[in-house]
Amino acid sequence: MASDVERYRRLLDSVEKAAKDQPWAKQRPWRTKTHVFEQGGAVVVDLHDLRAALVKQLVTKLVDAAPPEAGAMALVHGLGQHSLVPGGVLKGVVTETLGPACAKRPGWALRPGRPGRTVWITDRKRAPKSVTGGGGLALGIGLALFVSLFVVAVLSRLGLVPGQFIP
Repeated sequence: MASDVERYRRLLDSVEKAAKDQPWAKQRPWRTKTHVFEQGGAVVVDLHDLRAALVKQLVTKLVDAAPPEAGAMALVHGLGQHSLVPGGVLKGVVTETLGPACAKRPGWALRPGRPGRTVWITDRKRAPKSVTGGGGLALGIGLALFVSLFVVAVLSRLGLVPGQFIP
């Protein structure tokens, strides 16, 4: 994992250099050291403090590079609270850039993460549950059992299932 973080920090070094020319760079600099990190077993790239053109450049670099060893990456774009575009400009740039790349590659997918994040999955088997949201086999079996019992109970109450299941 640490190797992924370092690899992506080096890859995004040119974005950091370009970000120094943004009007707010002195107050809110975008640096790979502070904006590319590991959390929950996956690389996280925080896009805050970048203008849309640099976000597009950054995401394109990520797509062109080797996928993360962990099988997933989280991109923090925020909620768009200071944006005129519903959902935010940065989320749109991420989706518009990564979406077509995911459609072309088997196993690649985008999914919403925690609020203000988009998760890029490149290998679901290796991706940590912290970003895929998967609950594992036990959760799946438990959910299936619950739904089955609920359906039987409803059908029994309606008289559509022979026998007495529910008193």
